[in-house]
Amino acid sequence: MKRLNTLFLVLLLVIFSACESDDVSPKDCIEVKIVEYYCTGDAVLQIVTPSAQSFGETWTSGRGTTYENVFRTSLTCHFDYEAYGAGEIFSIRLNNGQGNNNDCFYCAMAVGGLPDTFSYIEVTDACDSIAD
Repeated sequence: MKRLNTLFLVLLLVIFSACESDDVSPKDCIEVKIVEYYCTGDAVLQIVTPSAQSFGETWTSGRGTTYENVFRTSLTCHFDYEAYGAGEIFSIRLNNGQGNNNDCFYCAMAVGGLPDTFSYIEVTDACDSIAD
C-alpha cells in the first residue's frame, strides 16, 4: 500500500509540473514584432517571448509565408511605424479595450485571411523584465 501511495504521489507531481500556466493576461509584458501590416490598421504580430507564445497560432500569409506564434491586432493611429515597423522587437501588453482608433483614417481595403486570435494592444516601455 505504501508503494502505491508513493507511485500515486509521483504521478501527481508529474501531472502538476506538466500543467505550467501559459495563459497570457493583460498585465503580462510581451515582446513582439510586426510580420504583416495593412493600411486598414490591421497588423499581424509574432510573439517573441517564449512564455507567451501559446497565445498565438500558426498562420500562413497571403504571400505564402508561414509564421508561428502570431495574432492579429488593430493598431492605433499614433503607432510609431518608424520605430517598430521594420521587424523591430518591441514590448506590449494586451488590452481589453479598443484604444484610440475612432479618429483614424484608414484605406478602404478589405483584408481577409488574418489569424483568428485577436487582441488589442498597448505599446509599453515600462516592462521591468521579460520572463522566459
